[in-house]
Amino acid sequence: MSISKKVVKSATGASRDQFVDFFYDALTQETSSYGVTSDPQLLAYLSQIGHETAGLLYVEELASGIDYEGRDDLGNTQKGDGVRYKGRGLIQLTGRTNYKKAGSFLNEDFEGKPGSVSPDNKQHRSSGGRKDEYENAVKSSLWFWRKGSAWGDLNNFASQIDLEKGLFLGDFDPNRLPNKTTTVSRSPYNLQIRKGASNPINYKGYFLVDYLGLDRDGDGKNLFMFEIITLGINGGYNGFKDRYEKFEAGRKALLGDKFNEPVGSDGEPGNTDDGGAGDPPDDGNPPDDGNDKEREALEKFEAITGIETIIRPTIALDAVEFESEGDEQTVVDIGKKPFVWLNGVQIDQIEDFKMYSSSFIPTVQIKFIDKYSYYDNLRFPNDDARVRVYIASRSELLRPIYCEFKVTSFTKIGANAYVLNGILNVNNMYLAKVESFNNTTSYGVMRKIAELSGLGFATNINDTNDAMTWINAGDKVVDFCKDVIKRSYRSDNSFIWGFIDFYYNLNFIDVQEQVDFDLSKQLGVVTGGINEIQKSLSLAQSSDENFVYLSNDEQDSKTPTYFETYKIFNSSTAKSIKQGYSNRVKFYDWEEKNLLIFNMGSISNDDNVILRSDDEDFFKQNVNHFWEGKLSRNAHGNFYYSNIQNEININEIQKIGLDIVLPNPNFNLYKFMKVYILLINQGMTEKNPLFNKKLSGEWLIIDVTFFYDQGEFKQKVKLVRRDLGFSQEEVPEG
Repeated sequence: MSISKKVVKSATGASRDQFVDFFYDALTQETSSYGVTSDPQLLAYLSQIGHETAGLLYVEELASGIDYEGRDDLGNTQKGDGVRYKGRGLIQLTGRTNYKKAGSFLNEDFEGKPGSVSPDNKQHRSSGGRKDEYENAVKSSLWFWRKGSAWGDLNNFASQIDLEKGLFLGDFDPNRLPNKTTTVSRSPYNLQIRKGASNPINYKGYFLVDYLGLDRDGDGKNLFMFEIITLGINGGYNGFKDRYEKFEAGRKALLGDKFNEPVGSDGEPGNTDDGGAGDPPDDGNPPDDGNDKEREALEKFEAITGIETIIRPTIALDAVEFESEGDEQTVVDIGKKPFVWLNGVQIDQIEDFKMYSSSFIPTVQIKFIDKYSYYDNLRFPNDDARVRVYIASRSELLRPIYCEFKVTSFTKIGANAYVLNGILNVNNMYLAKVESFNNTTSYGVMRKIAELSGLGFATNINDTNDAMTWINAGDKVVDFCKDVIKRSYRSDNSFIWGFIDFYYNLNFIDVQEQVDFDLSKQLGVVTGGINEIQKSLSLAQSSDENFVYLSNDEQDSKTPTYFETYKIFNSSTAKSIKQGYSNRVKFYDWEEKNLLIFNMGSISNDDNVILRSDDEDFFKQNVNHFWEGKLSRNAHGNFYYSNIQNEININEIQKIGLDIVLPNPNFNLYKFMKVYILLINQGMTEKNPLFNKKLSGEWLIIDVTFFYDQGEFKQKVKLVRRDLGFSQEEVPEG
């Protein structure tokens, strides 16, 4: 392979150079060995593996594979084959038959050792797997590319692509490409329906070139070839637009100045929704507006945390216009207080301000003085009044908060003094709807709702394992979202939660992924104070970049890492009495006439001190019972299980909590971010050393509140953990 790492990164959509580095040597060697050598072949191949692995990130299918159980067409004839031979490698090799064929061709025992096809997700994402595992991941995909597809040798189709022209041709408008969740139910253009199995002769489904009304023997030939490759890999249009954009991004990186801008049907350049010609697929980062520093900082931060904004919000507010006590005073105040506009009029005298993220949708409470008595008269808020809030981030590298709230209450509390409460203005969320999402996972439902609501979509997973028909029978969309999240299921070692943030993103998160996140990969610039402590804890990485932390060390008092006060709380006993130490779930299968009962426990960490009763009898008998009613055949296989699993685990991680107040708000922090807390003891003694080892450690943020009180603008952060570390006295000797 003669293509550079830059091209590989662009064509696969990899978010980090590290992921390219893991695979690059194997790709270089094996693509040459298997005849994938021309530029069109390489770009077509790279764009496909980029989609299948979400940018070289997931080399093992996230779902358990249980859905493949008993699939004779995949050769899964023995019990457990579905899970054993789930998707692995760069083109997600799936099924016993394919594992056997690929292994035989490559002289590897993939059938006997299916895990050797690729490094597992956590190993790959944290530190990288063994060299042979990366080679197997590449070789298995190349076997499928050349030999395994029912459509024949995909290299032949790639060879016919004219790289100079790319995939855009004639009057083809790339913006008409269907998205991942698009369902074609009628013939908008020159659609032809073909019947039969998934092969090029009698394929049951839709050809994209027909959908777009292109002649595949003329202008649409390039696109038709790429379409056949896509169908040859996964038998459908799942993510076709993503694959298309990756190919064009790789082509742009390869050709440089020789790259031809795609031309849409209106004759203007543009092949993405935001008009960016040939740009890499939308990863939630801001468009290239010349501020490379901002984009690089956001890319680094999002890659570090594992939560990525894969769809940007389309809700747009008017530009900020300040009308406050003169320009000089406004400049001084920016970043030191929130700016507020009620029905378009700026409020100058804010007495108290709180903006919360604790609920599913952000809320705000503002107390202010109306010195001109505007709101006693003509400007008293009517129905659907709006209040806008702008909070500067104090850094050109971080986005400010700028959002609009619906005023839910407005009260006069004294002479010219008022209090208003508001909830984030997302109109679609407050509408009652009757709609269904057929054969869709909860991930797909939430992503679609985000798009329909004008919200961005932020997540740390690429799908869930709970496909079914999700029905909203007339609830408000916000309530339907909460119900879907409760019933979301990814695996037995996961639990799902969701919320909307201050930046208009609908977050859909596997919380366990965040709990397990390796903080040694999260680096930042230390601004002073505790380098020696970091070194003693083996947290320091280099002279410039060190472990990201929050601390009450007064040497850091002028930095955003410092918190001035903290409050620790332990609600373990109360939660255990209410929730029990274990759970028993029951439901009735009316078709089989069986009462089904299964036991559940929470996901725990055995490395630390588990907060549970010392009374063994009480521990065993403290069981919580859940009755889930009658089994529905429409529901996914873990519908009843997931409801309790998500609930007990989100409660379990909140047994131990820490509330901290930052006098200098840190705009890097957000809900479900994992962060290290370094708690310094005041009054150091031999038994009370410099840092508190029991309370210091890894915590998970579950709430971020901004507040303004008595002229000071601060941030309150609530953090939780399942269990405590060991204090100095509790550390076992030896």
